[in-house]
Amino acid sequence: MKNLIIATILLASTISHAAVVTVKQDGTGDFTHIQQAINAAAVNDTVLVWPGTYYENLSFYGKDLTLASLYLTTGKREYIAQTIIDGNKNGNVITLQDGETLATMICGFTIQNGKKDFSNFSWMKEGSGILIRQGSANISNNIIKGNRAFAGAGLSVVNGTARLFGNHITDNAAYYRGGGIFYNNQEHPVYFDTI
Repeated sequence: MKNLIIATILLASTISHAAVVTVKQDGTGDFTHIQQAINAAAVNDTVLVWPGTYYENLSFYGKDLTLASLYLTTGKREYIAQTIIDGNKNGNVITLQDGETLATMICGFTIQNGKKDFSNFSWMKEGSGILIRQGSANISNNIIKGNRAFAGAGLSVVNGTARLFGNHITDNAAYYRGGGIFYNNQEHPVYFDTI
């Protein structure tokens, strides 16, 4: 409940001047793909995603947005497991690398199957679940699992900031270090009830 209150406060601070863009696979929303909704959304909008498995590799392109499942509006935890962003083992699932600020929030998803090829050594192959490079975000109430990378397979933060609230980070693997989480050259992270 505490995590829902925190997420609601964060959302309320931006929603008064923002639109809600909906994503539904059945075609009854504004869009059927999450990246389409992000591309169309304005700064401070909320992209609200209905349950389903979305095989996508997302980038925010510098926009401060709230990306959330129905968990955000209902508080029902089952939406976290039912709303899946799957990287299809084809790169980062979510990338924030264009100066996004802490007005950005990712809430209420299962984020899985990101994979970066680490057959040769490179720092550019980190963060296959969520990569934050020169950006920032509040990341709350997500399951981050089954991701593979050179470093920071679940979450990698390089020259940025991540505030983590109530996430479950499990079964991620890195060749170098930080199978779950890797931080490098960033402000100190803030954790609240992260497992």
